[in-house]
Amino acid sequence: MKVLTYLTGIYIALVLSPIAQSGGASSAPGTQGRSLQGAHLVGFIDGRLTVNARDVSLRELLTEIARKSGFTLVLLSPLQDKMTVEFKQLPLRNAFERILRHRNFAVEYDTSAGASSRVAGLWVFQNGEQNGPAQTIVFTKPEADRSQAATAVDNSVVQAVFVSPNPEDREDAVETLGQSGQTDQIDNLSLALTDVNADVRDAAIDALADIGGDEAAQALAVALGDENAALREGAVDALGKIGGDTAMQVLAAALQDNDEFVRETATEVLSQIKSQSN
Repeated sequence: MKVLTYLTGIYIALVLSPIAQSGGASSAPGTQGRSLQGAHLVGFIDGRLTVNARDVSLRELLTEIARKSGFTLVLLSPLQDKMTVEFKQLPLRNAFERILRHRNFAVEYDTSAGASSRVAGLWVFQNGEQNGPAQTIVFTKPEADRSQAATAVDNSVVQAVFVSPNPEDREDAVETLGQSGQTDQIDNLSLALTDVNADVRDAAIDALADIGGDEAAQALAVALGDENAALREGAVDALGKIGGDTAMQVLAAALQDNDEFVRETATEVLSQIKSQSN
């Protein structure tokens, strides 16, 4: 059942879930091994949300979505249960229904700007139990808006990374993001590291190496969990190109890789980084 209540400048959609069923959202086939356990990758472009999350708390995931999208998050439930979910380019309302399909929640829309309403708030209630004290997390402006003036990458290029059915187009788009050299594209490239096509994932590794910096090094941790040993070795080389303390911390995981060549490359790269820092 859905109830719409209109207020001045906003309206609230209250969504009451059916009786909760066991289990949560699950990842799409073929993603195991390409997203880190406990990792969540979130992209928000032109009002549409892309998520690749594995074994993360619902609270952590919603907080990250609110941070990227710029709405107020009000939690009346601890939301400590873990979930795995993956989808691409969904409107926020549809994304909420996918993530919160067994929970009651309300969405606030801001219509004061005109015909196109923007999600201004999300309330999540605890099903079947008394709600606890509200915990409010406020994000006043989407990250995408804050960096919009500085970016020179056309949105159509970014969208191609996620929605093009042609892997060559996705690969070209990823390469363009890397050539931009802009750190605000790292989240998008992180999502490309989970693409079903190995060439696209390989291009994302190279693109992150081209952008460089600690944030890119952290993103490459996803590639160290890739099912393809050659791509894991490529991620090790990319971390060597970036260098620095963060890259060395991420590389430590590759020393335990089950592939001998990956381990050897990681040892060599770590040695090179250490010698350069001395």
